[in-house]
Amino acid sequence: THRNEDERVHDTVQTGDFSFQQTFRLGDANDLIWGLGYRFTDIALRQTNPLIQVRDGKLNLDLFSAFVQDEYRAVPDRLTLTAGIKIEHNDFTGFEFQPGVRAAFTPSRHQTLWAAVARAVRTPNVAESPDAIAVVVGAPFTGPGGTQYVPTVVGNSSVDSEVLWAYELGYRIEPVPRLSLDLATFYNDYSRLITYGAPTRFVPGTPVGAAETPPSNDASGRSWGGEIAATLTPVNSLRLIASYSLLVARMRKAGQAEADDESSPRNQASLRLSWDFAPRAELGAHLRQVGSILAVPSYVSADLRISYRPIERLELSLTGQNLLDAQHPEQDAAFFTVTSEVPRGLYGKLTWRF
Repeated sequence: THRNEDERVHDTVQTGDFSFQQTFRLGDANDLIWGLGYRFTDIALRQTNPLIQVRDGKLNLDLFSAFVQDEYRAVPDRLTLTAGIKIEHNDFTGFEFQPGVRAAFTPSRHQTLWAAVARAVRTPNVAESPDAIAVVVGAPFTGPGGTQYVPTVVGNSSVDSEVLWAYELGYRIEPVPRLSLDLATFYNDYSRLITYGAPTRFVPGTPVGAAETPPSNDASGRSWGGEIAATLTPVNSLRLIASYSLLVARMRKAGQAEADDESSPRNQASLRLSWDFAPRAELGAHLRQVGSILAVPSYVSADLRISYRPIERLELSLTGQNLLDAQHPEQDAAFFTVTSEVPRGLYGKLTWRF
């Protein structure tokens, strides 16, 4: 069970999971894996804020799933083909299908080329699909007939899942010993994205009515970019990883022109270090630069971790996170989301393995 941190709605969630999977070989070239799953979720909602009305405080949700995947070695040690599909059934949108195919080609011991195509979905959540809660999102305004209404977001049982078709292409090469280069590119095509528009229903009330806005699948978009990374191991005890990633996203709502989406950083760069500086002792460092998003400026942050294993099963570690400033924001304000800044942190950890 858990409780929302901002206490706008007190919710208790109880979940039960069952899963089964089996892996076996079909001949010398095929490895097959399949499985089944079931999840039961019991949700109890209780209103704690006058701006959020709980309309259905009791939800029992069932999620059934099944998957199968086959890995076929078309040319041993050279070409591997992988194909699979996952089928789910949920209480909001019914059956959902998520297929995927992947190919990996190894022309030599130091090179690998791979490509993949997959379909994924995001099913509506409890706030979007059923008529469970209604959220006031603005001040009263004068509506039809001169009556006062408050803008209110409600659920929509007819909303569909968001759909993503993802296309990926990558290449890895080891040009010289102890140095490897990785390049990965992608193109994502989004459809049936869930957004909120103008009110579609005006419900009179006293002293004010509700101008209800349900979610709808009236947006689409695309994104593309890639990541390049270099891994250098000058000696066995030291490893350096430098990487840079680019993300370009453009979204479009029905009846509007396509526009840049700035909710995710376009540029990110990082440098990682892992150093075994003494027997059973390790130092790890991570320096990263993240580009700006909307009203959040770009920032540079650093983490540091030192660990020591007095015996093989026991590890003591000390970690410092976001060490370059006391705190900084990493997200812009968003509807129905708690906005907070990430603080500097320091903690110790003891791990015993058995």
